[in-house]
Amino acid sequence: EDKMSIRFACAVMEEEKAWAVLRNLSGIVEIDLQSCKSRLLTRFEGKGILEDNLCGAIQKTGDYLAVAPMTGEEFYVYNLKNSSLLKYPFIGKQESKFWASFGWGKRMYFVGCRYPGIVKIDVEDKEIKVIEIDADYQAEISDVGIFGRSVGVFSDKAYIPVCGRNEDLVFDLGKEKYSFQKIGTVPHMAICGDGRYLCLVPEKDGSIEIYDTKKRVLKEEIKMPKGIRGMMLNRWFCTAVFHCGYAWIFPYRSNMILRLELNT
Repeated sequence: EDKMSIRFACAVMEEEKAWAVLRNLSGIVEIDLQSCKSRLLTRFEGKGILEDNLCGAIQKTGDYLAVAPMTGEEFYVYNLKNSSLLKYPFIGKQESKFWASFGWGKRMYFVGCRYPGIVKIDVEDKEIKVIEIDADYQAEISDVGIFGRSVGVFSDKAYIPVCGRNEDLVFDLGKEKYSFQKIGTVPHMAICGDGRYLCLVPEKDGSIEIYDTKKRVLKEEIKMPKGIRGMMLNRWFCTAVFHCGYAWIFPYRSNMILRLELNT
């Protein structure tokens, strides 16, 4: 009997529950972190139950879950309270992909991997809006993509890595304006942190940098532990998240998770 292999790359957590979009289940799965049991909340219309849907990032605000497409032209928004599923049309190229997201208030933002822009979903106003990025940066797609895998949100600013470039897109969430700033010394794949310090996870270099947002200077450089195993390919790391006072860093195709205490 063949065993079914379920894969997922993006999840959102809140207290004792988590929600994930599985690559070959074509829907949203809710996980109870206490009982370790899961259930399928909804299937995406027109998709087979085990179809390789290649969905991108998932984000949550209030009772709403939003899922970005990896390919295709629609965002899905699911209401946990009344179990309704809405589709938000999005006109993008077939190769448009989204693999990072962040939230701010009642808004959810999705960052393009292969799409040169930021998509905002406002569930209260039922509005979807695209923030276009300057054409000079649209053309500069590295072997990884346009933007990095995780975004650091602090106060009213979102720090978004620009792949292949030694700088970040700093997005003002209140004004919905952006600028490009040099923060680290090498291009990085992911950003996370505690509000004061940013953890900059590099694309290919083996060192992690800590950036002080208050003083606007690099605090220090952290070398990788000896004996770390993983696969380089076109990048060293998958992503990083900040949770319970630590930065959790995931090397690419590795049997390790790195836990970093930013202050020490």
